[in-house]
Order: sequence, then structure tokens, then C-alpha cells
Amino acid sequence: MKLINKSKNNLVLFEHLEDARSTFKSGLGLMGRKSMQASECLFLSGYWIHTFFMRFAIDVIYVNKAFTVLKIDRNLRPWRISLPVFKARHVFECNAHMTEKLDIQLGDQLYVGH
Repeated sequence: MKLINKSKNNLVLFEHLEDARSTFKSGLGLMGRKSMQASECLFLSGYWIHTFFMRFAIDVIYVNKAFTVLKIDRNLRPWRISLPVFKARHVFECNAHMTEKLDIQLGDQLYVGH
């Protein structure tokens, strides 16, 4: 799967979107990993996250059920808890600073595709 920004002429943001919406995969998330590739992103269901047991900082993108960006947490370091975004239905986790590099903004319309 890929994550695409429809608001930016269908720009492919991440070539490798890992679906972690199952209970087991969601529970593991990025814990224990040493790093992620710049082309990778984790796709979770929910409205908040934690970075317990993680080894690197991440950016977190919260979207509603229509995949509109509601909030972006940038450079969330290990051992932190995000504040809940109650209108969010899904969360994308990527390497820190990637949301700035890819110019992801509040209100952008994202799309998960192949």
C-alpha cells in the first residue's frame, strides 16, 4: 500500500505503508525497531498513540474517517504519550521531520492506495 496526498496532485508520500490496524500489530507498532526507511509509514486505527519502548522520534499524522489531516505531532520522542484527537479515526507514523519535508499540512486530503 501507498500513502498519497490528493491535495498535492496525488503526490506519493510513502511507498511502503504498513497496515497495523489489527489488534496485534497495533499493539506492537514501532516498538523494538531501531529505525524506519524514509519511504516507510505505519498505518494504525485510533485517535492517540504512545512511543513507549521506541528507539527513535517520529512524526504522527491524525486523520478523520475521510482521511483529512486533523493534527500533526512532529518529532515525538520515545517515552511520550500524545494527546487524544477525538475526531481522528486513523493515525500514520513516520520518521521525524518527514511531514515537514513532504509539506503535509492540516486539511490535506490523504488516500491509501496500491
